[in-house]
Amino acid sequence: MASVVDCLPVELQTLFIEIIGANQPKLLESLMANSNPTSDEISAVQDVLSFALTTCIQSDGEPDERGKSIDELIGSFVMRWLIE
Repeated sequence: MASVVDCLPVELQTLFIEIIGANQPKLLESLMANSNPTSDEISAVQDVLSFALTTCIQSDGEPDERGKSIDELIGSFVMRWLIE
């Protein structure tokens, strides 16, 4: 059984673990132990990642390099669990 984290693109897994783990460690534990997130977990992940993205916006309104990776991570997560 692959965990939620394992289902994300390999190049984004470390960033996901870093951001979710720093903000909601219990959520990360659950996502690493289960193959599908609950609706509450999906909402929590979106909230945490969205906030993280806001911290990476430059003065021109565009995300910095970390922000671009977070944006890609949000897109990957949404495509996997909200659009199915």
